[in-house]
Formats: sequence, structure tokens, C-alpha cells
Amino acid sequence: MNHKVDWFEAIRTGRKPIMDIEAGHRASTLCILGNLSYRLGRKLRWDGRTERVVGDEEANRLLSRPHRYPYCL
Repeated sequence: MNHKVDWFEAIRTGRKPIMDIEAGHRASTLCILGNLSYRLGRKLRWDGRTERVVGDEEANRLLSRPHRYPYCL
């Protein structure tokens, strides 16, 4: 299925798209964690509730990067 077409159709009809935001977030998180684990050369233990790597502050620092001024979260 073409996700772009499905997304526009979901906007028009008000239904959820095939890849809704929650599923998309989870899928991208797996990719990010896989790349992070590869980069660090070690296994990571993920807490999905807190969205943090358990007991690994180095990995947690790499989960995001500094925002450009004046943007912040």
C-alpha cells in the first residue's frame, strides 16, 4: 500500500491511516535502537514505558541531540 496515498485518504475520511502515529513511533524506535546498539557495540535494554535505555546514560544521551535556538522541547 502507498502510505502517502493512504495518509491523504485518512485525512479526507477521518479514519486512522494504516500506519498510525503510535505504530510509526514504535517502528522508528526499533530502528533507532538497532543503530544505537550497533554504534556502541553492545546490547541495550529498553524500557518502553519511560522510553529510556536502562542503566546506560551514554546511550540515553545519544537518543536525541541539541535543538537549534530558539527551538526547544
